[in-house]
Amino acid sequence: MTAKPSNRKSVRKAATVSRRNFLKSSMTLAAGGMLIPFKAFSTECDFTTDDIEGPFFAEDAPWRSVIAAADEPGDRFFFGGKVFANDCETPLENAIVDIWHASNDGCYTIFENCTTGNPNNDDYNLRGRVYSDADGNYAFETIRPGFYGNRPQHFHLRMMAQDGTELVTQVYFEGDPNIASDSWASDPDAVNRIIPLTEDTNGFTGNFDIVLDSPPFLDTDEPWKPIPEYFALFPAFPNPFNAYTEIRFDMGMDSHAAVEVFDLSGKPIKTLSEGFLNAGEHQAVWNGKDTMGNSVPSGMYVIRFDTAHFSDFQKVVLIK
Repeated sequence: MTAKPSNRKSVRKAATVSRRNFLKSSMTLAAGGMLIPFKAFSTECDFTTDDIEGPFFAEDAPWRSVIAAADEPGDRFFFGGKVFANDCETPLENAIVDIWHASNDGCYTIFENCTTGNPNNDDYNLRGRVYSDADGNYAFETIRPGFYGNRPQHFHLRMMAQDGTELVTQVYFEGDPNIASDSWASDPDAVNRIIPLTEDTNGFTGNFDIVLDSPPFLDTDEPWKPIPEYFALFPAFPNPFNAYTEIRFDMGMDSHAAVEVFDLSGKPIKTLSEGFLNAGEHQAVWNGKDTMGNSVPSGMYVIRFDTAHFSDFQKVVLIK
């Protein structure tokens, strides 16, 4: 059996967040979107404890906060919280929060042949990652995980702070009958990773705040991410694509910018990102749907990146 990790356990209690706040989180979070700050609470805490990564982590999950299609089987779940530094009170901005979990039937995409769910044929179904915002907030919209074997329901999380501090852990849910018999979930170090849930007509909501062993401020003259010297639009990946394609672009300076999709006749299909963006690296994701949420036909489309200082475009191919 895999040896159990050990660390100090968090004593931070979850705060309450509304569904509206979660819905403000979307794919634009990775491109600088902001969330309404969550409620603050006591500053006495220890670092969040670790847990096994398990066999189903996949590198390069897409940058997105909505990781389950609207018609993915299962109960809708709105999950998020704050990331804090090791002083237990300073929010950590630009920490990467990576999430993955089983489907309603306990199946993990990429590694297993999942015969149910995944209506968009997304290779990275129920997987995604975001940056924490300026207030340390992160959020995901997904479904409640199914039971995987005899294990309790759980989310896998992998976090990385700006200084490279990394934490891999799991989050469990109060009232799960399988917790008592699970060696990881029942360990005393996991007690504060078993979170309460609230339920309403929209689904479940659960909050989990993270305290990393990372300083509040970087002791370096170098920024976390070097500011690009130029504007640039990078090749979409994957291309051709089926479920989604990710578009990376650099902002050489603070400026208004737009990333839009057009068909070959020049008809607008969808705006992926529009607004004032800070200088730096950004991402947008297109899932092959138009502004109304309707799937567009297979074929070639144009991605245009436009600012007051720079404009470029590229062609992508959608295959169904």
